[in-house]
Amino acid sequence: MIRATLLLLVIPLSCLAQAGLSFKSESASQADIKAEQCGVYSALIQAEFVDQFKSMIGTDVSLAVIYNETYDARPIDYPGDYDHELLDEKTLTVCRPELASRMPGLSRRTIEDFYTRNSEPESLCDSFDLSVSHVVVGRDELDNLREQDRLAFDEGQDASGADKADQKEETGSPAPDDGAEAIYLDAFQRKYSGAPGLICLSKAGFNRKMSQALVYVQLTCGLVCSRGLFVWLVREDGVWKIRDEMPAWIA
Repeated sequence: MIRATLLLLVIPLSCLAQAGLSFKSESASQADIKAEQCGVYSALIQAEFVDQFKSMIGTDVSLAVIYNETYDARPIDYPGDYDHELLDEKTLTVCRPELASRMPGLSRRTIEDFYTRNSEPESLCDSFDLSVSHVVVGRDELDNLREQDRLAFDEGQDASGADKADQKEETGSPAPDDGAEAIYLDAFQRKYSGAPGLICLSKAGFNRKMSQALVYVQLTCGLVCSRGLFVWLVREDGVWKIRDEMPAWIA
């Protein structure tokens, strides 16, 4: 009887121990993913928005401004839409079959993991290894900068309207509309001079060996230079490097 009771006690305790080990293993796996993701982000930002900008257009990039939350895949026209924080479902749907054909070395597992992990947003890591300074910004900060732009634009419109009315009264003909009053991201560029624009990132999708990654990234830098692209990275000798990329859109 005593022996049977001891066995009953031992079996549940062993199950609990196994459950604890399983939970620990799962936690470690998530920690590994987050750590690798930060490495992927650093390699991507450094190559795509620091080194490339300096070499291609001679811009002195001294700062990286990064949005503090990853993209999610909600429809782009949901109430309260902010284009800098959404990877819309249309882009995801249209680009999915192209990823495999345009990047034949990209594993199916990596693509599937990318789409699975980006069903909802998460806070971005703030452990970037870059050759320039970086700052992570949130919605409140961007809303404040947009409001500054809106107020400046309204003031410019009022002043421009008064000037044009005076010119029409003096000359009898309307003043030409040269678009000089258009303002976009001025407040952002004033505050974060040295940055190529606002960088927004998705979660990374990985293969099982964690040796390749897929990320969607968007740079918002004005009306005529913003773009979004899918980037495939590989880990070689412990270092993440860009292998290929596929444009999603460009403005």
